[in-house]
Amino acid sequence: ARAKTLRRKLAVQRIQRAWRAEVPFWHLRPRRTAATQTLYDAVLAFESLSDFLTTGEIEFLQAAESKFDFAKESRYRIVAVVGLFDKGKTWLTNKLFGKNLPSGKLCSTRGISFLWIEDLEMLVLDSAGVQRPVSHCEGAVQSIQDARSTESLMFEMISRIADYMIFVVNDFTWFEQEYVSMLHRKYVQSNQHKELIVVHNLRMTSEPAEAEHLFHQQIKKCYKGSFSPLDELTYVAEPKEGVPVVHHVALCKEMTLAGEKYNKKNALHLKSQLRFRHMLGRSISLTDSLRKELERLIPTFAYVELAPEKMPSSEKTLSVLYETCKEADKETGFSNAPEKKTSKDYGKVGSMRLKAIHPDAKVSMKTQGVINPLGEIIAHDVTFEPNVNVYDRRLQDGIERVIRIECPGVQQEDIDWEELANGVRISIRKQKPIEETAVHPVEPIMQHHGPWERAFEFENGSGRFDFSEEDFILADGVLTVNLRKSFQCRRGKVGRNPTLLQGGRNEPTTPSVKSSTSAGYDFAG
Repeated sequence: ARAKTLRRKLAVQRIQRAWRAEVPFWHLRPRRTAATQTLYDAVLAFESLSDFLTTGEIEFLQAAESKFDFAKESRYRIVAVVGLFDKGKTWLTNKLFGKNLPSGKLCSTRGISFLWIEDLEMLVLDSAGVQRPVSHCEGAVQSIQDARSTESLMFEMISRIADYMIFVVNDFTWFEQEYVSMLHRKYVQSNQHKELIVVHNLRMTSEPAEAEHLFHQQIKKCYKGSFSPLDELTYVAEPKEGVPVVHHVALCKEMTLAGEKYNKKNALHLKSQLRFRHMLGRSISLTDSLRKELERLIPTFAYVELAPEKMPSSEKTLSVLYETCKEADKETGFSNAPEKKTSKDYGKVGSMRLKAIHPDAKVSMKTQGVINPLGEIIAHDVTFEPNVNVYDRRLQDGIERVIRIECPGVQQEDIDWEELANGVRISIRKQKPIEETAVHPVEPIMQHHGPWERAFEFENGSGRFDFSEEDFILADGVLTVNLRKSFQCRRGKVGRNPTLLQGGRNEPTTPSVKSSTSAGYDFAG
């Protein structure tokens, strides 16, 4: 009887262990309670670029409970949580900052939403995400094109005003890799040293072994970098020296073995990165920053149609103003009118208003030549980067190393040089050929301009290279520099001028840029 009872107990224990393995930590699941839902402090209701160009207004809404003054200049940091649609951006915000913002399949973030974290002096920015579903209701502009342009403008604007960017992904596909690369490239090209953090929301992964395998396959195997054995599922990708790094952090499905092992630790790691870097923040007025970025970007996405005789000589064709409700009411004669209520939770406190250069100007959205298939703004006006070729050619009296730089539109006075130990540094500044503010573009103007510099320094083992004033030639938009390879050995005695073993030039020469079309004109370095 005792043996039978013991067998029954063991059988029950096996069943209990099997059940716990299938539904781990079930007893730790929080009970469903009517928790108070967190509201965003403010919302910029920007959901359609086409509507903004048509109505000329984007409403700025603020929660009734919020005490933060978004128009006032103060010191804080902006953390942007971005990514594709339905990847868990709002869930991550709740996880990091202990909030209860509406999230899930039935909830969608409106426009650009802002959450003030007072104890961290941090403003968190949330958005609806890229590639959200669109309505195909009849309109003046194709809905998908409008959505792509709106998302591209918002993504560009967010990336410029944020101090930290958190990009949320699930499985790290090549499409999301390209988005991360695009964002990182923006920071490198604009010399912005901002923190870029990729959070891998492995929301369907419950086993630690599976999480580690996915993290290794999708991140560690694909990027050069470093990781700490103490911080699992974290990685620092280091593209190359002098370029900002990209941080990778993974979180797993809640209330599972993997979630219990990694989520709390990695969330604290991520929060400490946000807390202790750039602690002083920067002095900023949110509404003014949003206004400036909208004003900078809108001309890229919009045409202004106006008769030539009415076109003023001012540089700006479009401007964006921020008006509070009190200012708007003052214009209409109702200075004591209360703020406009748009819902039970939010009230309109102001708006971004689009102003054209002339009352008769018609503003419409560009539908071609603005963004590429990925959604990145096409840079028609980009940094000057000439094609460069370096090669050796054999002459009757030796070897000549040729530096050939294609620089159409560059004049002699735009070129500087500096002699190096065994080579030369060349600097070129290409002027802007078309002043865009003085013309009315029929199609997007494509031009390259700006400074360019490169040091051509060669190893001593390949020989010594000399050049003289005749070796710099600018002709037909091509700068050619001929460096003659010297095989002679310099010998001499103390107190006497050195001589070359086989003869050669003893006196230093000062090179200049010669032009085949302007004989006798020298450009002194």
